[in-house]
Amino acid sequence: MDKAAAAQLLPPVGLIAQHAGAIIMHYYANMDEAALKLEMKDDNSPVTAADKAASDYIVQALTELTPTIPVVSEENDTDPSTASGAPYWVVDPLDGTKEFLARTGGFCVKIALITEGRPVIGVVYSPVQDVLYMGAAGLPAMRQIGSGAVHTIQTRPATPAEEAGTLRVLFNQTHADPALYDATRERLADILRLPETPAIRPGLPRNLQVAQGTADLHVGTGRDETLEKGGGYQWDIAADLVILQAAGGNMQRLKDGGDVVFAAPRDRLPSYIAYGDAALRYRLTFD
Repeated sequence: MDKAAAAQLLPPVGLIAQHAGAIIMHYYANMDEAALKLEMKDDNSPVTAADKAASDYIVQALTELTPTIPVVSEENDTDPSTASGAPYWVVDPLDGTKEFLARTGGFCVKIALITEGRPVIGVVYSPVQDVLYMGAAGLPAMRQIGSGAVHTIQTRPATPAEEAGTLRVLFNQTHADPALYDATRERLADILRLPETPAIRPGLPRNLQVAQGTADLHVGTGRDETLEKGGGYQWDIAADLVILQAAGGNMQRLKDGGDVVFAAPRDRLPSYIAYGDAALRYRLTFD
């Protein structure tokens, strides 16, 4: 997809994410147990009526916007056919359902377009904070707070912070396998002078904190105790990755430093490190 086509798609996809956020906020303001229709999925993660309503809206809106591009949503029971290399949308209509239920504000809407195995458009909207992030291959990363102006964002150089011992490293401790979390921290402490993990503003995805220069690294490990399957699914990180790359950063596999590759939509992705400065690449592998 060329830059002109991406630039044309970004604004309407951003609006779709914001409208989905408004649907979610309707449920957030009225946390009635019966209306939420809480269920547990096969992986023991929760799903609510808010997830499903946002998913239904996004799938319909994206289908109307790009009728020839299939849409894969986390909350769909079946997926449309996705030809090898052909573009498709991946959607996490409510990333952070547990945080939604706990009323922490730590949830968001994620939409990404993937083509030829890599994400090329990404939109993330945090409805509680009313912050919209957008990015596309070949274009700058952008952030809009409320109805304010759209501003570009970029990562920050790591060398001055590393020399000063002030690198900001974020960990997904809540969802990480405890043994893998401890091993990761110890390994990174051998390579970098790590400060204490800083406080995280609820609702702002850690990868995007790297993208906007308020953190330097995010270690993406999940409940799986191996490095091969700890990074979640495509809908969890595809939009983040596009925005991070547009801001000057990237992600690498935690185990060997290779690129994160997007194959089948529902394949588990490897644990990863998101970094803001390419100077950190290859220093952070676990092989």
